[in-house]
Amino acid sequence: MFIAVVLSIFDRLEVPLPSEISESLQGFNIALALVGLIVYASMRKFKTIELDIGVMMNWADANRKKMLPVFDTAVNAWVVPDAEIEDFIPENYSWGHLGRMSLIGPPMILFTVALTAVGVVNLAENLIWTILLAIPIGIIIMEVIAEKEASSTGRMIATFTMIAVAAPMAYSLNAARESVGEVILPTIIFDLMLIAGPLGVSYNAFEEGLE
Repeated sequence: MFIAVVLSIFDRLEVPLPSEISESLQGFNIALALVGLIVYASMRKFKTIELDIGVMMNWADANRKKMLPVFDTAVNAWVVPDAEIEDFIPENYSWGHLGRMSLIGPPMILFTVALTAVGVVNLAENLIWTILLAIPIGIIIMEVIAEKEASSTGRMIATFTMIAVAAPMAYSLNAARESVGEVILPTIIFDLMLIAGPLGVSYNAFEEGLE
C-alpha cells in the first residue's frame, strides 16, 4: 500500500487510456482506486485468520516489556522480566474482524484519495465523484452489519475508519466550497452519507437487539 501511494504521488501509477476515457475521468486515478478495492477483496476471504490491529499492537507491547529491563527495588538493580511470567493470549486483545488492517488500513483510503485526484473544480461541478464515496462507506457498513457479534468496540472502530476514509474528501470539498464561495450540493450529499452510515448501523443493531 505504501508503495502504491508513493507511485501515485510521483505519477507512476497511471494507466494509459484512450483520450476519450481519460477526459471523462477528469483526473480520477482509477489505478489507485482499483488497487485499494483489489487488496480489500483479496484479503476478505482471510478475515477469520488475519490479525487485527489490537492483537498486533498488544503483541508488540508485550514483547517490548519482555526485552526492556526494569528497575527492581527489591534487589536494587535493573533486571529483565522473565518471559514466562505472562503469556500473551491473542484472543484477550482482539478487536474483532472489524479491526483488521485490510479494512481499517490503506485500501479504503486509497479509493478516496483516487477520487480527490479530480481536483476541487470537478468536485464542485460534478456530483458523481462525491456519490462514488458511497463505495468505501458502503463496504464499511456492510462489514459491520455482516458481523454477527459486532461489539460496541467494533462499531466504534468502524466509525473512526469511516471518518479516516472520508477525511481526504472532506478536505477537498471544503476547498471546493471556498473556491466557489457558497454552499455546493456535493458537500450536502457528503454530509448526508456520513450521517446515514452510523444511523443505519445503529438502527440495524437496535433491530437485532444489540447494545
